[in-house]
Amino acid sequence: MEKKSNQEKTVELVALLHSVKNIGYWLESHSRLALDLVKQGADVNAQNKWGFTLLMHASFGDDPDMVDSLLDVDGIDVNLKNKWGTTALMIASNLDRLEIVKLLIMVDGIDVRGQNNLGYTALKSASNFDVEILIKEKLKELESKEVENYSDEIRLNLSNPALLQGLTL
Repeated sequence: MEKKSNQEKTVELVALLHSVKNIGYWLESHSRLALDLVKQGADVNAQNKWGFTLLMHASFGDDPDMVDSLLDVDGIDVNLKNKWGTTALMIASNLDRLEIVKLLIMVDGIDVRGQNNLGYTALKSASNFDVEILIKEKLKELESKEVENYSDEIRLNLSNPALLQGLTL
């Protein structure tokens, strides 16, 4: 039996993502097959014709174990958008997938401020108070880091005499 290339495995994964006409019919068996394909070298960021990724399917299907497994795959892009500009975080937020939102917001680089094609963010999409609180906490954390980084930059600039030359107070 001839061994399949990573590209062929990715094509199989996209075919699987595409074959489930209604994302609501994604089954656990689909998840296992898809995860096996990824572990064998299929592109974890592969998108079907609507732009849905495996992570989006797992978020929609309320499968936190699958999401957790996918987040361990090198190179996963948690900020990919489908053709409507929706990310996995927006899907999980809108559908009240609290456990999945918790997993996703822990990822370095998750874009909690990103907007879909209608201008909705994960926070604006939140359908549950607990999800809203989690996203607001992540936003506060990001803002705190941004202020801290800005303060460090100011301190650095003030400690550089060359930058202060010509300033009069």
